[in-house]
Amino acid sequence: MWSAGLAWDISQEDFFRSDLIDLLKIRATVGLTGNFDATTTPLLVASKRYQAALNDFAARVSSYNPKLRWERTRTVNVGTDISLDNGRIQVSLDAYNKYGYDLYGSQTLDPTVGFTSMKINAAKMTNRGVEIAVQAKVLQLGDFKWDTRLNAGYNRNKITENRIADGNPEINRVTGTSQYVEGYNRESIWSYRWAGLDNRGNPTIYGEKDEVIKVPVLASLIHSGTYRAPFSGGFTNIFTYKQLFFSVFTTFNFGNVLRREMPDMYGYSFSDALNYQVKDRWRKPGDELHTDIAAITPSFDPEDFYDGRERVMMYSSNSIIPGDYIRLREMQIGYNLPQKLIRNTPFKNVNFIAQMNNVALWKKNKYGIDPEAIDPLSGAYYLPLPRITTLTVRVEL
Repeated sequence: MWSAGLAWDISQEDFFRSDLIDLLKIRATVGLTGNFDATTTPLLVASKRYQAALNDFAARVSSYNPKLRWERTRTVNVGTDISLDNGRIQVSLDAYNKYGYDLYGSQTLDPTVGFTSMKINAAKMTNRGVEIAVQAKVLQLGDFKWDTRLNAGYNRNKITENRIADGNPEINRVTGTSQYVEGYNRESIWSYRWAGLDNRGNPTIYGEKDEVIKVPVLASLIHSGTYRAPFSGGFTNIFTYKQLFFSVFTTFNFGNVLRREMPDMYGYSFSDALNYQVKDRWRKPGDELHTDIAAITPSFDPEDFYDGRERVMMYSSNSIIPGDYIRLREMQIGYNLPQKLIRNTPFKNVNFIAQMNNVALWKKNKYGIDPEAIDPLSGAYYLPLPRITTLTVRVEL
């Protein structure tokens, strides 16, 4: 593992003259990093066990692969640092290109060899992006100051090679268990191309030649997007007036998609919780014109699941929603006691702070779903992020 870097502070050169720019630096780094999975070794690992009937015996702990190498990532980064107006505005801009190879994956094996799977060096991936950081003293009027900070980034990755044979790509892709799909994002979401309900309330999808079918096939799949937001960042504003300060911290994610949870369409569901969308289900011919929730069948038929009815409902493209959001993550107001009030005390500083987390949320989806409180692949809901209020007295001795 190694790295090397080079920087040039242009603003220190004799030929550079500017009343506006205080700092202009360009830099570049290149390096190679590695990662090793300690659970897999080149040798067979076994542990000593004991049972009264068998005495001592050895039990295997993990499969082994003598050809397994470290995961490696080669990174090239170029950037610039700029300071304007005596440090009033500071900007850092970086662009990077990461090439990962020998990435780990699990390959299914013939169980007669003694293992069901083995970790191998399975894939190669490119990872490119840009990042920007801005700090600015926006306003200063007497004792009033307004400072702001912005951090934002854009990132895309792509699997360029995959050596794992996917035994059932149709099911594995929609359920999110395919480890790598060559030519696509690592965090891809796949869906069946939704064709609506038929006149009996059964879900249908499009096939390879745009024909309407009920039993899913690999050709029914479309790439719905990535659940990892390509655009993300945070924005902080800090206001101070004498001893009083107030700050607002906002985060955002744009460009990703999620899957919303669809109801189990059987009279005997595996879940104790009834999905709220069941109220909008198909009940009579004609309902297919204004709902995409299938009819509930009288009883559970395992064959229906493997024929695809349940999978079509759970993993079709009509379950895909945008994951974009802007969250007012933190608000804080505080007061620093003036030094004259604590001059004759053992305290150096005394602060009073009131803080609220998860204050407000804007989300692009129309279902009221919090993008940070959902499994993006299955649509299963988590507990929403709670709004927390904290009162703090900070004393420095």
